[in-house]
Amino acid sequence: MRFTRLLLSVALLASLASCAVETSGDDLAAGQADELVVCGDGPTVEGIDVSSWQGTIDWARVAGDGIRFAIVRIGDGSYHDRFFAANWAGARDAGLIRGAYQFFEPGQDPLMQADLVVAAVGRLGPGDMPVTIDVEAPSPGVSTAAYTRSIHQWVDRVTAGTGREPMIYTGRYYWDPYVASSDFTSLPLWHAQYTGAACPNINDRWSDWAFWQYTSSGSIAGISGNVDRNRWNGTFEQLQALARTNQAPTGWLDSVACTGISGWAQDPDAPATSIDAHVYLGGPAGDPAAVGFPLHASARRDDLCTALGSCEHGFSMRVPLSFFDGQDHPVYAYGIDTAGGPNPQLRGAPQTLHCDTPPFPMPAGGVVRRHVPSRDVLAAWGLGFVDVAPVTDALLDAVPDGPDVEASPELVRIDGEPAVYLRESGVLRHVPSPAVMDAWHFDASAVRVVPASELAGDLRGADVLDAPFLVRGAGPAVYLLDAAPALWAQLVSGELPAALEVGRSSEVTLRFRNRGSVAWNAGEVALAPTPRDLASEVCDVSWPSCERAVTVPTTVAPGAEGDFTVRLQGPMEPGPVTVCFGLVLGTHWFSDAGQLGPADDELCRTLEVVAASPPADVGGTHAGGDPADGPIAGVLTTGCSCRVARAGAGGSGGGTASFAAGGLIALLVARRRRRAV
Repeated sequence: MRFTRLLLSVALLASLASCAVETSGDDLAAGQADELVVCGDGPTVEGIDVSSWQGTIDWARVAGDGIRFAIVRIGDGSYHDRFFAANWAGARDAGLIRGAYQFFEPGQDPLMQADLVVAAVGRLGPGDMPVTIDVEAPSPGVSTAAYTRSIHQWVDRVTAGTGREPMIYTGRYYWDPYVASSDFTSLPLWHAQYTGAACPNINDRWSDWAFWQYTSSGSIAGISGNVDRNRWNGTFEQLQALARTNQAPTGWLDSVACTGISGWAQDPDAPATSIDAHVYLGGPAGDPAAVGFPLHASARRDDLCTALGSCEHGFSMRVPLSFFDGQDHPVYAYGIDTAGGPNPQLRGAPQTLHCDTPPFPMPAGGVVRRHVPSRDVLAAWGLGFVDVAPVTDALLDAVPDGPDVEASPELVRIDGEPAVYLRESGVLRHVPSPAVMDAWHFDASAVRVVPASELAGDLRGADVLDAPFLVRGAGPAVYLLDAAPALWAQLVSGELPAALEVGRSSEVTLRFRNRGSVAWNAGEVALAPTPRDLASEVCDVSWPSCERAVTVPTTVAPGAEGDFTVRLQGPMEPGPVTVCFGLVLGTHWFSDAGQLGPADDELCRTLEVVAASPPADVGGTHAGGDPADGPIAGVLTTGCSCRVARAGAGGSGGGTASFAAGGLIALLVARRRRRAV
């Protein structure tokens, strides 16, 4: 330090001479009446401080001579030490913990001096101690209050620029007469005192010292001439903590099971910060056969709170479906260093993963397989072949076909509401939680905020499953196992009369199974004639309208069966007539794109309309009777007013009018598709 040169004034020499009976050696604290002698807390660590006075330094030899830290001069006020850059880099390259100091000039602009410090060292990193303000220059004309204000300005600017609060270098001989402030005692003290005593006599505004510069006459390998020697008051590990020396992350790979992989990771250099962890399946990092998964170890684990001093260090992941193959796979895990250092393998790794065929998802209403048309579609959903489970063709063939997976996910949110929906073919499927968003690799930034009016006509389908479930059999085609579409019905039973009489009604009950994923609420799902929204030729007065025959009378849950009992009325002219029905919920037909039907032309039969038989009582009259059982004249008077001309009389019905369950079920069997991805 430069204080020896500065204090060699006649007055100080006279003072030292007058106190020779009290001190010895090169004691710079001589003449102090009050003493606060503070010995080290235990072990100490040896280091040096250097400047241009030492010239070129062989830092490798310095490190080999037992020196563990070095503090190098940045400059003196506005003067920049020409050896700083070499010494700053050399100390680090030699593996030393390093620090830097600036000789502070109270007569110069403190902010200018602080900016020189920040420009020299930048943001401090691992292995860097806080920088030091060297307070020992004479201050003629500067009051203690003004000196204190200048130090405050310097400290604040350097703290903001380097990211660390600095240290104070001074001695008893100087601080009290020139600064006389207790404002900085929270900052570590680097005490200057050359004495042969075992313990330093520090300024009593501090209660302890961090560093002690105990001589300027040191001799160290790699340095020509004398050098200042210093001691750190503590262990080397404590010095590392001060310097935030880069320590390797620690942690455990706790569990490897088919239900999930979990563990924890922490970086001791940032103990309260959640860090990343990387898990590799199939081999260690760097193995071409291994598949890596980056995770963020931020899950709260109460068992870590006491052990680590903070709680948010857990990680977990689902086992990718491609590893449900009945084979053994090694699992490795690594903690990722916050400072870019080595990423050590976590304890407990490696472990072995062995998973057989995964259990299929079983959402309400059943599961369907949805073909993934191409690799591009797979990638657009944020998925890959690592997410595809190998299964037998027998298992795959047992799952009915659903609609193809759409080209890319569309995510929407109603303005002012928090819920996120996956929108597919006019159907909204709620994404239940952030965990489900993550499992599907959905991008929250891709969620489109829309007015409620834009989605008012959309159908509400089943919630998005907890995670994507992709499978592949022996062939190349990839399928997503998913909840059944919202609208899907299967005819279970039902018959039409063999013929309809002109103007007379006949009742028929059709029973359907709800194979979709949403309930059919009573009064909402309707049996309706097709073509859509055209009046039926067999419209009866009991129908709500000639475009809607009857609604389901009771709610039908997914998987349950419901009856539609409808009356059919013969048209005015004899001959064949084709009758078609579909199912509709509001404006959404079960045959719409993305739903599974029945199709508009799937429940079609040709019936024979015959002349009305004479009444049993030929002498009687039908006046006042049931119009549905009366002649056509009665029907026209009181019946449905929405009749249309009957379509062409052709058809292959030939008098057969049965909706026999066996024949219709055969019509409803979906054709299998096998496509290559």
